[in-house]
Amino acid sequence: VTTLTAAQKTLAWAMSEADLHEAVRQHLIAFKWRAYHTWSSRHSAAGFPDCVAVRGSRIVFIELKREGKEPTPDQESWLTELALTRSCEVYVWHPRDLHSGEIERILL
Repeated sequence: VTTLTAAQKTLAWAMSEADLHEAVRQHLIAFKWRAYHTWSSRHSAAGFPDCVAVRGSRIVFIELKREGKEPTPDQESWLTELALTRSCEVYVWHPRDLHSGEIERILL
């Protein structure tokens, strides 16, 4: 577990989910992942993760959240069921994970 500096904590708390999504999207591109993000969830299954990405033999499902927010019960249900398959990786990422380098470490 990486400890964030005060400045990193401030940046993390100021970051919107949309900004986090864009930062993750840029990481996925840089590390050559193929990714899908639902543009609008209005006609999608409730709680499905924000992003699905594949590279080689890896598939990751990612739920993105602002600092202080956690997945809804529907989101938790999806994440739990996906994690039980043991054939994919499941993450809930907050801005702190971006600022700590955790997202980059996982996607490398």
